[in-house]
Amino acid sequence: MLSLLASLNQNESNHKMREKLSELLKVETSNLKFGAYLLDNNLQRMDSYLNNFDSLQSKIIQLKEKYHYQNRNEWSEYPEDCPHLVLFKSMTESTLSLCIDYEGGISPTDQALSPLIEDPMVYIEPEFAEEHEEYDYVDQNDEIHNKVLLTVLSTAWITAKGHECGLVVKTLENNSTQSFFLNDLKWNDFSKFQHFYDKSKPVRNLYKDTLDTEEIYRLVCKRWDR
Repeated sequence: MLSLLASLNQNESNHKMREKLSELLKVETSNLKFGAYLLDNNLQRMDSYLNNFDSLQSKIIQLKEKYHYQNRNEWSEYPEDCPHLVLFKSMTESTLSLCIDYEGGISPTDQALSPLIEDPMVYIEPEFAEEHEEYDYVDQNDEIHNKVLLTVLSTAWITAKGHECGLVVKTLENNSTQSFFLNDLKWNDFSKFQHFYDKSKPVRNLYKDTLDTEEIYRLVCKRWDR
């Protein structure tokens, strides 16, 4: 009975997240050229991520049980370092693979827990009259896609209590230094964990665990806000 109730509550929560994120995407794309295409792309991606939300939560729970502050000497190859967990992605895809960052050196992928999220491989484009329109469209599409991805990821991280691992956990884009830190839901130098290497105590999350979808989305967007 408890399991059924938890499932119903999760379904209701996912429904609310879907509705709110859909509203936010409609506002974001409403004044953009080719906005209808951008909206269609990213609503489909959102649906794919939310349809696999339970699996994502489950993998985050497995992550925090396998890698946490108290047992880091069991899995860390370099006990003298302060390892960060990395959700690694390419610049052109959203598939997230779990690795360990030993202060700059990245471990092989954890095959058992990867991918945490798979790219839905949705891409719809209009006909472009000029070459620059395609470049602009691709950039806008990638930007909105990343906002959707990180909003869903952050929500799963919070609801699965990922912070209980006591470690720095971040996304990292291939061939770049662009990182989003799940510990405070901030980008790069905006995060207090960008250069965090204190092994003396577990890392604690720096956000309210009652954040709603819109609040999470606004935090995610602070990389792109002009």
